[in-house]
Amino acid sequence: MVAQRLVSIALAAFVASSCILPIHLQGSVTFAWSIGNASDRTACTDRNASTVRVVLRDDINDIIADDEAPCAAFRSRYLLDRGWYDASLTLLDTGRRPVSETQRTNAFYVSSRVDTFVEVAFAATAPPL
Repeated sequence: MVAQRLVSIALAAFVASSCILPIHLQGSVTFAWSIGNASDRTACTDRNASTVRVVLRDDINDIIADDEAPCAAFRSRYLLDRGWYDASLTLLDTGRRPVSETQRTNAFYVSSRVDTFVEVAFAATAPPL
């Protein structure tokens, strides 16, 4: 009887301690971009774009990522905690100078264990300076 009570107490303590530990599940966001409705290497070359700068912000507008992805990849993926985010994407040349207008996404929600897909469209021609 005492042994059974000790096992019950140990089990209750284990369950209680497990409840205290946060379960931290992440989701992800994949940005997919196009240039003038095209998603091939020549679209990047025609715009003189080498990379795409991705600035990712959380729901209180703190920058949580400022990254560059190869333009010709036409997508970039980030692991995130669940919550609300938005992002700004800009085409850059090899000197890291902008060759497009910055495209800001609408707010999007990242859920645990889910990949959120966000499309971004750049114009086929560079904006006037």
